[in-house]
Parts: sequence; structure tokens; C-alpha cells
Amino acid sequence: IAVIKKSKSSRRNVTQRDIADACGVSVMSVSLALRNDTKNLSAATVERICAKAQELGYDSSRSLDARRLRYARSGTVVENQIVAFYLSLRNATGPYFEPLLEGVSEVLDEENYALLTNWRADVESEVCSLPAIFHRGEVDGVFTLSGGDDVKPILDALRGSSGFGNRPVVGIMEPHKGCSAVLVDDRGGACALMKHLLDLGHRKTLCLFSEGYQHRERVAGLRQACEERGLDPNDVMVPAGHLLRGKTLCVEAFMRFLKEQGECSAVVAGNDYIASNAATIMRENGLRIPQDISLTGFDDVIPVTDMNGDNILTTVRIPLKAVARRSAKLLLDRIRGIEPEDRDIRLPVEFVPRSGTASPPKK
Repeated sequence: IAVIKKSKSSRRNVTQRDIADACGVSVMSVSLALRNDTKNLSAATVERICAKAQELGYDSSRSLDARRLRYARSGTVVENQIVAFYLSLRNATGPYFEPLLEGVSEVLDEENYALLTNWRADVESEVCSLPAIFHRGEVDGVFTLSGGDDVKPILDALRGSSGFGNRPVVGIMEPHKGCSAVLVDDRGGACALMKHLLDLGHRKTLCLFSEGYQHRERVAGLRQACEERGLDPNDVMVPAGHLLRGKTLCVEAFMRFLKEQGECSAVVAGNDYIASNAATIMRENGLRIPQDISLTGFDDVIPVTDMNGDNILTTVRIPLKAVARRSAKLLLDRIRGIEPEDRDIRLPVEFVPRSGTASPPKK
């Protein structure tokens, strides 16, 4: 058994407890002072504790708080190299979320950043709570994602936390006040899709959209196409969002409504999940796509296949991975001050016509 003895020159690392004992304060006070937190401590107390930390030789290479002290003196915010994604992995599976997580992770890995996921604040209570890591000042920035829970309570909580405050937030495919965002041209894609249907001769479409930001943008694009073709959108578009329960349709209500709107020759779904659900229901009730009714979606992540296994769903392709990578780069640029102010970036989409749309059947 070998016994390794410490050399006489080696010294024990100075800890926050050492600084607290020397100053006659709590360890919490030391932690706050090393973050330069003058909200909870007086400026004089912060200065006294930081001076004692320097005197005792608090090692900046071995302590995050010591690095904060060193950076604070130069007016620079320390990079913890941790960012958070406001979503739960339990609800973020499938072909839509996977390229988003992959794209974000690729950029963060290149920069030796860690990604905190699988956390959700309690947005139902009056006071939105955050995990302690945010209050400790250990998260450099946050991603939010369109289509999830209302993010306003979480943004309010982040801005109200002394450990996070005005650190950068990037909205992925949805803008928020006081944040940056990477968006896509949902409106332009929807406009191209509706013009395609109008060119085929469709004049009455059943529209399955929710109230989210992207869905509102897509509805605006559909309406724009009608107006540009000299048609009243209210005559062409039959809103049917009330039939949705999340991403799924109530079967009986959907088929009943579709029959009541007998002139509808196309179904325009707010995304491919809804389109796939609608396709299953219509086929089970004897409707053929596109011979009896045309079908479109958005995102290009879920196929609707024919007898040969070919995807027939006309849709709008969203560059999910490119959006994720650009979002990660933007967040890191904001953290590092390369982008000094918040800004929005909008990426193009691609309209993808397939055989799921055709001219309306002759009556």
C-alpha cells in the first residue's frame, strides 16, 4: 500500500466558509457578495467580503464564485457554460422535437456548453417558482419554444430572479417582449399553400388551427392568399379549431362538421400531426385522399402514406434543425456580448406539394 504525503508547499483550498468565518457573516452572505448582489446586501458589505476573499487567496481556478469575483472586477459576467431549454423531455419526443434538440445540442457541444432540460416551472400558482440553479446565477441563458405552455409567467419569474435577471432568452419560433427570437416564414409558407389550393379550384376549405403564435401566423398567410386572389377569406376558410383537443380531433364531431360543410373540398391542418389524425378519421369513414377531399399540413415531419407507402401529404417544410442551430448561436452571441441587443431572425420555409392535393371532385 503506497501512502502519498502532501508536500509542505501544498495548501488547503480557501472555501466560502473560511471567508464567512473571517468576516463574521453567513456562507449565504459570502455567496451573494461574490455574485456582487447589492440587492440583498449593502455595497459596503459586498466590498468587505470581496476584499477578504482576495486577501485569503480565494482560488479563481477552482471555484465558480471566485471566477465571478475576478470577472466582476473587470466588468465581465462569468460564463457558467450552462443554458436551459424550457420544456419537459416527457412531452418533447417525436420527429418535431428531435431535430430541435439535436441542432441546439450540436452547437452547445462545440462550445463546451451544457444543456439543462426536463424542467417546468409551476405556472398554475400565483408565484411562478424556478429551480434553485437559476437563483444561484448558474444559468447563462434560456430557450423557449413555440406551442408549449404560456411562457409569460416563466419569463416574469426569470426577470424577477436576482440570479438570472436580464440574462438573454431566445424564443424558438415565437417572439417575446424583451427577448431575441429565431422565427420562420410561417405566413409566407401558408400563403403559398393556399394559392396552390386555389389554383386547383378549391373554394371552400376546412381549417383546423389552434390559438398558438405559429398557427395564427399561418392563418394570416392563408387569408393573405385569398385576398391577393380577389377572394373573401371568410367565404373560402371555414374555421374548425373548436374540434381540436390538443393535437387530436373528436372523431364524431369532426365527421359531423365535415358533412355539415358539404361544400368543403379540402382540409387545411395547422400541422402534420393534426393532418395525420384527420387522414385516419376520414379514411376510416370512407373518404379517399385526394379523390374525395384534399389534405394539407405544416412542418413536414409526419407522413400520410398511400397504399405504396409513399408520403402524399402536401405541406410546408420547416427547417427545424437550422432553426435550432441558429437559436443556439444567437443565444451564445447574446451571452458573450457579440450581439449587444435582442433581435429577431426569420428563416425561410419550403412549400412541398404532393399527391394529397388535387382538383375538387366534380359534383
